[in-house]
Amino acid sequence: MKKSIITLAIAALIVGSCFGQATNTNTEDVAPIDTIQSENEENWQKIQNQYNAIVSELPNPVLLDTLLENITCQQRVKILAELTEERDGNIYTYSGGGYLFRLELNIDENSGLFPDDYNAENTVFYDGNKRIVFRDYMATGYNDANYTCTDFRFDSYHYFINPRIIEVGGKRFLYSDVGFPCNGWSCAQRLTMIYDLAEKKPTFIGNFRLDFEGFLLSDFNNDGIPDLLIIARTPKRNIEGTEFYEFDMKLLVYTYDNGVFKLSKDNYYDLYGMSLFDFEEDLSIIEDSWYKNK
Repeated sequence: MKKSIITLAIAALIVGSCFGQATNTNTEDVAPIDTIQSENEENWQKIQNQYNAIVSELPNPVLLDTLLENITCQQRVKILAELTEERDGNIYTYSGGGYLFRLELNIDENSGLFPDDYNAENTVFYDGNKRIVFRDYMATGYNDANYTCTDFRFDSYHYFINPRIIEVGGKRFLYSDVGFPCNGWSCAQRLTMIYDLAEKKPTFIGNFRLDFEGFLLSDFNNDGIPDLLIIARTPKRNIEGTEFYEFDMKLLVYTYDNGVFKLSKDNYYDLYGMSLFDFEEDLSIIEDSWYKNK
């Protein structure tokens, strides 16, 4: 159904969007700027209307933030403490609720925003005597050649954003978004650290243009075991003959197991997405096999 809808809509688009049939080389007949601007606005409106017409025919439309709110069961996450930050040069200290952590950054103040040596230990996390070097880790993601999970330079500088101590399924975690320097290409990426306070093991997850403000860690099926939501997506593909893009997305469950999270293949959402000029993403549910007992 999805492909037939797209095919018919694209045919209509190609027929109705031939902008500028010929080029006039006579400078005396060049249209005024306000006329050109008006034509551009009309063309843009035409493209947007065609996009909206296609999207309106997609089955099972859904807003990602709303879907995440519904399936992650935020009420099963207990916030025990919100940590405060203090900075002393290259050392960031985070404390609250009886917990104390620090980040030590190997910043050369003369080198600018990015490290001179990416092989150095540029960000080190301390929980008492436990020492974790960010450089030695990577983001947890779906292992499939067709899908990507956002990855990061763990060998750069990092700091916590809104760090909190939470409890899920009787287990406690430090849960925090992680800031990092960007040069315009990676600024829409979002990195999150989930640190198991008992096992003293970190898990990192990455997302792209995710506005969801809730926790991706919860107990999705109320079995007392923490679950982690991983979002994987294919690279965007241009729909031939249009300015539109399409992509596929998976929402996957990774279940807690002795300080790490492992893929649970039985529970997932498959979604189809479209975007206009590489933004304004619209999603529809293609298939789901989610927990029935929530």
